[in-house]
Amino acid sequence: MPTEMWWASPSPTNARILIPSGSVAAAQTAVRRYHDGFDAKLRARSLVAESLMRLGPVTSLAMNRCEVKSVPTGTVTAKAPTAAHDGADGANLLEAIADSLPFSPVFFAIGLSQPKVNRKPVVQLLAEDGTCHGWAKIGWNSRTKALIGNEADWLQRRPLPPLIIPELVHDFEVGDSRIVISSSVSPSRRPARRRMAAPSLSTFRSVAAMGSLATKSVTDTAWWHSVDQALTEAGTGDADVIRSVPALLGNDVRVGAWHGDLTPWNLMTGRDQSCLIDWEFAADDVPLGFDLYHFHFQVASELRGLDPDTALDYSARLSPHGLTKIGVDGGACADVFLLYLVELVRRSLLLDREVDEIYEFEQGAAAMRRLQRLINTEATV
Repeated sequence: MPTEMWWASPSPTNARILIPSGSVAAAQTAVRRYHDGFDAKLRARSLVAESLMRLGPVTSLAMNRCEVKSVPTGTVTAKAPTAAHDGADGANLLEAIADSLPFSPVFFAIGLSQPKVNRKPVVQLLAEDGTCHGWAKIGWNSRTKALIGNEADWLQRRPLPPLIIPELVHDFEVGDSRIVISSSVSPSRRPARRRMAAPSLSTFRSVAAMGSLATKSVTDTAWWHSVDQALTEAGTGDADVIRSVPALLGNDVRVGAWHGDLTPWNLMTGRDQSCLIDWEFAADDVPLGFDLYHFHFQVASELRGLDPDTALDYSARLSPHGLTKIGVDGGACADVFLLYLVELVRRSLLLDREVDEIYEFEQGAAAMRRLQRLINTEATV
């Protein structure tokens, strides 16, 4: 049976993580958060939290006011509507996860977030001695179940060294929920790269080689078929603009696999290896170079705080040098950027179709504006 006592951090009314209170060692591991997206301040905060958790009596005295003394079904549901629905409540889901694991007792650290279409509960699986045995993701609707199912497929592949990825441990259903459990990877406390710098190009090459490397017309790729499907289902007035893009390309494109969200917060680099997690958006038969454009775009947007239009400029400026080193012909860099803009629009259309509430997908809108400008410029040359 899983533990039913947590500390809600930073507070029960604004919880971002539920920390298991039944084991000091498990609590210590639960607050250990290191990835390449952390700056010095966040690393120091994680180290202080980890140190505090070593002091059992002091920790209990400081944290008991934040204690949650039952399975927090209501809390989890309020933050990400997943833990109590269709006959599978939070307790049943945690018990099902515990029953699938070869050790006991199981302690859970539960990450919480605001409800979004791509969000799902992420649960860290801890032993009493603090060992992290893996992570469980819970799919609660068609979108999240498809995402974690895609991740489960990709975790069965093995990349070329020095890249390592988690392994698939379990993939099963409980009621209408799908649960995917992956193994743990050990994060480095000190990354082997500067926070906003691109990782080793071998990382991008290793990801690309997890698929089928080839050269072909973009309209023959599985990726372009997904674009065409998204346009058809959305019925957008911009469909003709996007469908005109292949005619602007100079040549066939080099394709392979891409991670789909290769960012500093999904990457943990060490001296001898790089760990890459969260493979929900991975795909094969995608133009080579998307990961590099996406990395720089997300760094500009999320870490530098630039608006989407400026972030696109940032990515377009920094990416081409690396693209030539991972197998993209220098003359094709502009083509890959054009297609990456199409990918941002495709994602925006998918999200727009899935959510019930009205969201502004600023990145997709910025990509569409840039596409229209580039296409108009091409048309007047």
